[in-house]
Amino acid sequence: MPREVKADEEFRISFHCTHPQDSLCPQRYTVLFHGPSRKTIPPELFGPLEWSHQFPDYATVHVKWRIHDPGLYNVYAYPDFKNCSQWWQMEYPWQKATVHGTPLQLNVLPDPNSRDYDDSDKNYGVCKSTDAAMKGRFLSTDAEVSSRRFADMFHQPSRREFSWAPYKCKIPPRTTEEALIALPSAEHILWIGDSTLRGPFHQKLLNGLSGNLDWPSITRKSHDHAFTWGIIQHPKTGYQRNVSFSRIFAHDDIKEVLSAIESLSTSDDTPKPTHVVFNMGL
Repeated sequence: MPREVKADEEFRISFHCTHPQDSLCPQRYTVLFHGPSRKTIPPELFGPLEWSHQFPDYATVHVKWRIHDPGLYNVYAYPDFKNCSQWWQMEYPWQKATVHGTPLQLNVLPDPNSRDYDDSDKNYGVCKSTDAAMKGRFLSTDAEVSSRRFADMFHQPSRREFSWAPYKCKIPPRTTEEALIALPSAEHILWIGDSTLRGPFHQKLLNGLSGNLDWPSITRKSHDHAFTWGIIQHPKTGYQRNVSFSRIFAHDDIKEVLSAIESLSTSDDTPKPTHVVFNMGL
């Protein structure tokens, strides 16, 4: 990997696997860039595994990438195997190893001729769904390494070190109450996910709502499901409406999840889900 590149300049990373056993040479790697922004290389960008067919035989795979935000980055890399179960009993499993020599440092220099997405007024407008979801990165909120304009959006009490920043628009921080006001059609928001979602749902969402809004205690709560409701009032018009929140724990058996969703959709006690948040950490 080069040690220095320009912002928006494409560069290539090559991985060499020197183990003679084919199954121990991964076809792709998990590559993490940690600096002014955070991003990973999607697995589909890796090229085919190329064998040298010379003694000792080794395999090489290449991937091309570019970074928009200038600054100094630490680059971490791990082999990404399709099947790791055969090594679970090892004291030092292969799938938990880092690539030899990592982390590496990459210096991304500013390019005066490249497009600057973040200083233009047009790139601080309302986000379209395609721009918000795909074309962006997690950008530091520290003004010393990031855009001052972007950092000013995340002053205290936000306390976010990084936040998702699309290139062609910016998403301001919102409290849950502000988000609900911005979604006038939200009557019942359903969260579906595993244990990485369950904690934030209760700690960040429900506790925050119960402390700031006319919000009752959770009416139904268990390991698998949680439900609560409350009253949201628009600060300007004074209009009040009920909003329900549900969480379903995603099991290995998808039929149980579908059954729980169906019960919410047919319940006479609550409105049908109008919005769904799906997040699987593992």
